[in-house]
Amino acid sequence: MASLKEIEIKWKAEKISKNDFKNKMIKYLAQHGFQYENKEAKGFDYYYESEQGRVARHRQSPDLNELTIKARVSSTSTVVRHEANIRLSDEVPLKEVEKALRLMGFQPVFPIYKKCDIFFIQDGDA
Repeated sequence: MASLKEIEIKWKAEKISKNDFKNKMIKYLAQHGFQYENKEAKGFDYYYESEQGRVARHRQSPDLNELTIKARVSSTSTVVRHEANIRLSDEVPLKEVEKALRLMGFQPVFPIYKKCDIFFIQDGDA
């Protein structure tokens, strides 16, 4: 299995619609020969932090219940990081996820509602 890293980049794009920006991304990736998969994600994200600087995100939406643990690759950037994504059963309630994370040393930070496009891009051996 390939070693996977996530590189997350967010753009401030006030003068372009989300759909137009997405189409520009698709065009760019196609022009440069990248293999990719695009997925729209929307729902509530509940963020937690540990004293060691790790972050946990519990994403809950009508079609997804997922826990993600994130660890920085360097102390100076949050852009490139290691991640572990764990799918949860739809029946696992928010309170149980929060209780488990607290037992592992994570404390709640904030919840947000997010609607975004995620591009899974084939790069090298990954």
